Amino acid sequence: MGTLLSILITTYNRGDFLAQCLDSIEKVVANQKNIEMIVFDNGSADNTMEVLKRYENRLPIRILHEDDNKRFVYGILKCISHAVGKYCWFLGDDDFIIGEMDSVMPWLLKDDTDIFLMDHIFYIVESGNYKYLNEGENNFLFRENRSLYEDYKEYFLNVRHPNAFFLHIAPVIFRRSLWNRYMTQEAIKKHSRSESTHAYAFMMILKNSNRIRFIDKKMVALRVGAPAEENLMENGRYNRVRMDAEFFTDMVRDVFHDEILVRHFKAVMLKKSVVVLLLGSKIRCKFNVRFYLKVFKLLYSNYRTHPFFWYGIIPVLMTPRIALVLAYRLFVKKAG
Repeated sequence: MGTLLSILITTYNRGDFLAQCLDSIEKVVANQKNIEMIVFDNGSADNTMEVLKRYENRLPIRILHEDDNKRFVYGILKCISHAVGKYCWFLGDDDFIIGEMDSVMPWLLKDDTDIFLMDHIFYIVESGNYKYLNEGENNFLFRENRSLYEDYKEYFLNVRHPNAFFLHIAPVIFRRSLWNRYMTQEAIKKHSRSESTHAYAFMMILKNSNRIRFIDKKMVALRVGAPAEENLMENGRYNRVRMDAEFFTDMVRDVFHDEILVRHFKAVMLKKSVVVLLLGSKIRCKFNVRFYLKVFKLLYSNYRTHPFFWYGIIPVLMTPRIALVLAYRLFVKKAG
């Protein structure tokens, strides 16, 4: 049997998190003979290469390297160009596996599914401590819990969390041949503003597949609350909000050409992602009034017909920053 699964990682200056990720992989692939690993170091200046060298004899790993950071999209394309597995699984360098491969491998061996979404948990790191945010929460991704979909519209309209739209790369396993079919240079160029072009390929696989499977086992832990440095500045943060409010919507419209699906996508993004970005902006950043006026215009133009814009977004925009910071300290951090 050839290689069944390629586990792919692109990393940049996160040596300590990468070690945690590789440790988790080592625990679950020890008895697996048909898995390969490819790690792309995107020009790290920390201890990343030292970490990778420690695992060369412990894992079936191939290391790729660039001297300069060429961004995330370049890294995932580089990894998959070297992959030989029938299926691929991208992990972020700060994600790690928490489930057992026995929950996944039988389905890959059966070879009747083109794209899988796996259940997962979120974690944050505060003062060196790990806090798991939804460890005991079941079925937060879908309205109705189903394991198999044979119609992409049924799948799409059942989604209630953005990660089920494949916007986060780590919970997804997909057929490599279909990725190569849909991830064209034209698609990469057209959706480059989203900085998550992988979602286009996943949505195209979803649309053209007869079998989409949800694995109802928490397989991976995803780190949240660690925005890129540019997202802590006004222009970067605005572009991040625009990504969720506009760029991803354009992607959905381009793939499905169905305004019912587009409206559902926008509603989920508004309730589960855009509002979180705004709360994070107010709590973590000290942006001026001009920033929030600009954000209001953006969101008004895209969401004014959605009720949650008026009863969910407007109150966040109007609430003084100090009140949100105090609420976060009293309730969220205390709960952790």
